[in-house]
Amino acid sequence: MTIVTRPKLTFKEYLAYDDDTNIRYELVDGELIAVIRCPPICRRQLHLMVPAKGGIRRKYGGTTTRHGFRKGDYVKAEMAGRVVYGWVSGDTKRQVSVSNADWSA
Repeated sequence: MTIVTRPKLTFKEYLAYDDDTNIRYELVDGELIAVIRCPPICRRQLHLMVPAKGGIRRKYGGTTTRHGFRKGDYVKAEMAGRVVYGWVSGDTKRQVSVSNADWSA
């Protein structure tokens, strides 16, 4: 078996190097080291795609809540006898979260 050693590159040679692939390299002590890219999908996004109990995947994305409002809609809400004006910021199965300009309501 023959061991092939590459000559060390200078910085000028590194700048001119092109091996016709999409792999990025860094120059470390005259040697080319391949750079590992981040995956195109974030780990947190992958968690959203995993089905919950019963095989139903949690809702993500989309423009409307299950109550017919869009996140960011300006609404009038009545809570415990008081009236609050604010923006829809989320929802659960039974309620819609409304936040005012201070993100509290």
